[in-house]
Amino acid sequence: MTATGNLLGTAVSGLLAYQRAMATTGHNVSNVNTPGYSRQRIELATRPPLESSAGFIGNGVHIDTVSRSYDQFLTTQLRSTTSGQGQLGAYYELARQIDNIVADPKAGLSPALQDFFAAVQTVSNNPNSASARQVLMSQANSLTNRFHTLGDRLDKLQSSANTQVSVTVAQVNSLAQSIARMNQSIYELEGSSAGQPPNDLLDQRDEAIRQLAELVSVTVVPQDNGMLNVFVGNGQGLVLTNKSATLNVLQNEFDPEVFDIGYSFDGGFVTNVTNNITGGKLGGVIEFRDGLLKTTVDQLGRVAVGLSEVFNAQHRLGLDQNNALGGDFFTDLSTQTAVASRLNNAATNITFTGNVTDVGALQASDYRIDFNAGLYTVVRLSDNAVVSSSASATVNLTATEGFSIAAAITTPPANGDSFLLRFTANAARDTGLQVTQSTQLALAAPLRSSAAVTNLGNGAITPGDVGNTTNLPLGASITLTFNPNALGAGIPGFTVAGGPGGTLAYSPATESAGKSFTFASYGGFTFRMAGVPVNGDQFVVANNTGGFGDNRNALALAALQTAPALINGASGATASVSGAYAQMVADIGVRTHQADIDSQTQQTLLTQAQEAWSNVSGVNLDEEAANLIKFQQAYQAAAQVINAASLMFDTLLGAIRR
Repeated sequence: MTATGNLLGTAVSGLLAYQRAMATTGHNVSNVNTPGYSRQRIELATRPPLESSAGFIGNGVHIDTVSRSYDQFLTTQLRSTTSGQGQLGAYYELARQIDNIVADPKAGLSPALQDFFAAVQTVSNNPNSASARQVLMSQANSLTNRFHTLGDRLDKLQSSANTQVSVTVAQVNSLAQSIARMNQSIYELEGSSAGQPPNDLLDQRDEAIRQLAELVSVTVVPQDNGMLNVFVGNGQGLVLTNKSATLNVLQNEFDPEVFDIGYSFDGGFVTNVTNNITGGKLGGVIEFRDGLLKTTVDQLGRVAVGLSEVFNAQHRLGLDQNNALGGDFFTDLSTQTAVASRLNNAATNITFTGNVTDVGALQASDYRIDFNAGLYTVVRLSDNAVVSSSASATVNLTATEGFSIAAAITTPPANGDSFLLRFTANAARDTGLQVTQSTQLALAAPLRSSAAVTNLGNGAITPGDVGNTTNLPLGASITLTFNPNALGAGIPGFTVAGGPGGTLAYSPATESAGKSFTFASYGGFTFRMAGVPVNGDQFVVANNTGGFGDNRNALALAALQTAPALINGASGATASVSGAYAQMVADIGVRTHQADIDSQTQQTLLTQAQEAWSNVSGVNLDEEAANLIKFQQAYQAAAQVINAASLMFDTLLGAIRR
């Protein structure tokens, strides 16, 4: 080859190289806003030199490859922080909705409870007022409606969470299929291009995986053939080379209103992987639904059960205007039947019934009863703690859980059968008002006591209170007659005619300040004697017919607003019904606030990861502009070399013509 020919080829190689370098720069500039695009650059290398007697003479330049600016560590970090932000962001947005529901000063339960007990207090001041009684009925209806409203709103949140699970699962499947197809395309393109990387397709695959990380936590494992395997959950392979798994939406084995997530690969068996799904929007929604939302539903239900139990118990101790003992004021929520057996249970002829026996010990939780190897195991689902395990299907858990379980068994269950028992989950929705007429309000006490008008001493007896309804109403009045020798040997006291009979020791000389007595077998009636009666003075305990002007039971009902009834501590109940709800609101507020902080922190980490990735892989327009000028100048210089080669060739031709 002549010198000019070699020079021309060298110059042409430069023209082609820098032309493609400018094209790559233009490609970078055009994709500056393309999500996931990694900056590309031309990798130049010298062409093989020409051997001559004078040594090796350079032969120009060629393009070795077009590479992309890529850092695997930064890409992995970006995926991880993206997944974390997806989870925390989704959790916070849902938690904020619960916080707004329960803490609303107008729509929450607290104002309704306050208005209800204010009405009880008002009617206790004037128990004969028809208008005060009617106001109490109205406030009671408002309170039950508020329970229903809150329950419905929480149900809608669960429905929304289920919808998000369904939509997100569909998005995950779509991305998984896309990644699998791109795996195959990358494998084929690298094979047909002698190993040259299809950069744009690699970027598209990385972006698809990043989008997947927004939905669920992923682990990516590169393969030798250029494909990527993508795993989710507890090592479930979502994408394996050019095949993708399928996530399915399943009905929960106990509750068809709750959506679980199934996993299957290549048409195989579907496995429930709900508990293994973490990270991303899907993980956040599941964490919220099965955590904070479920806890809130159960805690609200416990408040409903607690209110029903304590208010009904006291109302039953009263007397209404129809001279009848009080009945249930609210719907009795103390008895629950196992609402569901697991879908794949073998046994269908067994029923578990639970009865609340100590509302203070009642937990805000569902319970699962498992049968295996002849043992019935009761599991508290709020923390998966085993609270009982025995060969008997009847168990008393009053001390720890506040309920007992009895079973009606026709045929014993099979190994592996499970049953769900709920005391609180549906209580808010099931709350209702049993009293339909204001005359049914049992505001008076069923018994009254009085001193005979013929008494000569100054002995006094308190109106008294009942603790139960045993042997009430009385068949006949109970008369207490003072006798200085009632117990013999000069021991003074009262002889009791009717009721329990017998005698009651009472010494005016030492006990005139007051002494309490209880008729345990007659309503647990407790009263107090004081003063100095004289021989023959009588005191009568009788049915409180009509209860006109009597507010004793109304006062006891009003006192329930602050009386500890729920959440047992070391020495008994620690919270009133209102207090238990306030604790629930405070707990939700704290957890929502923490979720907000966590979400903001994770967003900062995500921003930093995006910046770190962008510093390496992102397109810098200033840098690209400088490169464009550099490549343009190099291109122009190569063109000048061609011009020089042309002049040399013309000179050579001119010499030959001479």
